[in-house]
Amino acid sequence: MADIKFGPIYTAIEDLMGPVELAEKCEAWGYDSFWVPDYVLKPRLDALTILSAVSQKTSRIQLGTAVLVLPYKHPLLLAKTALSVDVLSGGRLLLGVGIGADPIEFDVLGLDIRERGRISDERLEILTRVFTETHVTHQGRFHQFRDVSLGPPSIQKPHIPIWVGALWRGQWAEGAIRRTARYADAFVPAEATVEAYKEAMERISRQAEAIGRDPSTIEWALFLWLCMDQDREKARQKATKELGRRLGRDTEVEFGRSTALGTPQECIQVIEEYVNIGVTHIVLDAGCPPEELVEQYQRAAQEIVPHFKSSTI
Repeated sequence: MADIKFGPIYTAIEDLMGPVELAEKCEAWGYDSFWVPDYVLKPRLDALTILSAVSQKTSRIQLGTAVLVLPYKHPLLLAKTALSVDVLSGGRLLLGVGIGADPIEFDVLGLDIRERGRISDERLEILTRVFTETHVTHQGRFHQFRDVSLGPPSIQKPHIPIWVGALWRGQWAEGAIRRTARYADAFVPAEATVEAYKEAMERISRQAEAIGRDPSTIEWALFLWLCMDQDREKARQKATKELGRRLGRDTEVEFGRSTALGTPQECIQVIEEYVNIGVTHIVLDAGCPPEELVEQYQRAAQEIVPHFKSSTI
């Protein structure tokens, strides 16, 4: 079995450690990727700006957005910035995107949240074309332009990988399945059980084949909540409290729903279940108080990640 890739998300520790410093540590600890969320109304730095800075202080680790909300970003401006980061990083950008879900942000930006899926589909079409073509003309519902060429070209070929995010809420939105099958280089959902993820893989693969695409070209990834503690129930309670604080709403962390809780061995067992169905890249989000986050990521690098490197599971 090939090595499984791991990468932590930078979140909730702005007052304790900057993203560049954490990224340097994560590269030194042996992680494969480093991820940054993107927000409009939260007092946090812009994701692609952070990754541009990180690219100058790291040399190996892949750099991902987790995730950019497509309806917020004009596709040509997004493409230009993404191409710039890919060149500056030497070809290490992973462009994670989603359709968004925060009605307040949509309202502040003057966007109709009901159009988010259609807007995202059109912008994905535009991104895939301007990443690989010159003299692009597009006549769509939301964008119209003629003879556009963007540069510099990306280092990665055929283009910057596009990772499509999705949220499992007891069922999969059909748009997320269709969008991934058509446009994604990787599928990276959150809060999915193993059974739900397997269902998504099967549906995406069928739709990809239906449009003449080889589903083996799609990478399977996962956003995974992580909270290590010698007492699994204590870890669950800690994660529930912290994620409620971050999300600004009551939430209840559930075992087996994109959550790895408890001792390192218990966390490994959870991850193995996803690896066994074909997931190859785990994006870790430490669901613990900010002052514990760096230690959690270091411990995971030392006590969890090595189990999946040159492993025979």
